[in-house]
Amino acid sequence: MRIVKGTRKIPNKGSYSITGASGALESIVNSLITDERVFHIDCDNWLDLINQQLQLEEGHYHPWPRHASPSQMMTQAPEKLKKEGWRSVRMALTMNIRFWIMRGFIAGVLLQEHARKFEFFKNAVTVLRWGAKTWAGVPAEDRGAIFEASFINGVRRLYLDAIMEHASASEEDRDVMLSLLATEARALIKDIEGNVPSEGHPVYIWSYHKNCWGAACASLGYYNLQMLAHASPNESKGLLRQAGTVIYKPLTVMQSTTNIIHGSCTVHCRI
Repeated sequence: MRIVKGTRKIPNKGSYSITGASGALESIVNSLITDERVFHIDCDNWLDLINQQLQLEEGHYHPWPRHASPSQMMTQAPEKLKKEGWRSVRMALTMNIRFWIMRGFIAGVLLQEHARKFEFFKNAVTVLRWGAKTWAGVPAEDRGAIFEASFINGVRRLYLDAIMEHASASEEDRDVMLSLLATEARALIKDIEGNVPSEGHPVYIWSYHKNCWGAACASLGYYNLQMLAHASPNESKGLLRQAGTVIYKPLTVMQSTTNIIHGSCTVHCRI
């Protein structure tokens, strides 16, 4: 937030210009993906400051307009790459993806607008999956760190939260959201199992791999428990068994680590 608070609006011939340093959005979003518990607001005009910082960084990185859809970006990005090169595309896409994540977090946590939070994270995950597949053979320094599996794991974990919150808040969309939750949770579990790095900084391994896997297990357990409301007695036994299995798995992995508290809270809050 030091960077954000250092950004200033300067009057300029009846209008204004914004001066300051870029990079704040990247730092804030990386912190949220690593562990959203770091989030706090320490001033009354926090939203105004964030919006001012976004305007500054939009001027630096030249992303797609805020109203641009994933389909627009996925259609136009290859052409932009041909005309402007990797640096231009990387900076623009990085800005748009991080903008969606930031807007999604604000919509859910501050404004309690769960449908909008879901849409923002859905947009981010859609483009991330597309880019990772389309440019699978391109070095990370060219296509950008946002298309690395670790970053995508972290965003998908937050996407599970968005789906679950929308399911809880919207009776109309509940069944569709719960089905999507199960699909996304199973996919994340499958993608992470067997692919956790054996070496690396503990924060990286836990935040972008093990905690994402644990959150996906807890989400799948939550889904099974929600299905109990419409299950027969025989089906209920199976659902309870499945829920218990997937909920217990991350707790056994997190034993004897500082993340046992975070993991237990994650499971408890999802149930």
